[in-house]
Amino acid sequence: MKRIQSNIEEKINAYLSDNKITGMVCDHLLSNLNQDGDYWWYLEPDGEDELTGEDKDNVEYYIRANHCRFVINGKEASFLTVEDAERLKGCRITTYYEGYGGQDGMDSFVVGDVVSELEYYRNLKEDCFPDDKGFKNRAEYWESYMTVEQLREHRDKLVLLREDGSNTYIYCYNGENFTCSDSDRYVLFVEEDEEGEDE
Repeated sequence: MKRIQSNIEEKINAYLSDNKITGMVCDHLLSNLNQDGDYWWYLEPDGEDELTGEDKDNVEYYIRANHCRFVINGKEASFLTVEDAERLKGCRITTYYEGYGGQDGMDSFVVGDVVSELEYYRNLKEDCFPDDKGFKNRAEYWESYMTVEQLREHRDKLVLLREDGSNTYIYCYNGENFTCSDSDRYVLFVEEDEEGEDE
């Protein structure tokens, strides 16, 4: 996948100014951009101006979504959202996410349903269920001991399935954007014109 920088300094400055984040943080962000447009590790300002929590997440997402263009298989890619997945049900897409130490992931599949993780495991056939305690599936087992809050997390976490019902291991933690196993590593996609075999 190619990354193409686009007006980074101007856009970062405008965004940080609008959100009243200090000039020191802005300078740090700009000074840590390199010629290749890599952006994973520059959101670590030192001292009292360190970005934390929601501010850091917002800046990271804005920079990643708006300051680089992404190209997959010769097509400009977008960050995959729940709305996209629902619109593209039955269509073939290629997805990409960046991993650690070069462990990037790419897949091609026909989009299926978007379901909660709890419901996915309620319907998944696993060799260990039914078990000797009478639980029919993993969801029933979770419901036997988890707190209301823990169950809510599994209910709110969405899973993108292939058309055949298999798990893509692409998740949504916030009701909007899909990620891989880490909630801050967003998944990119392009829609494919021709059908092929799932990898």
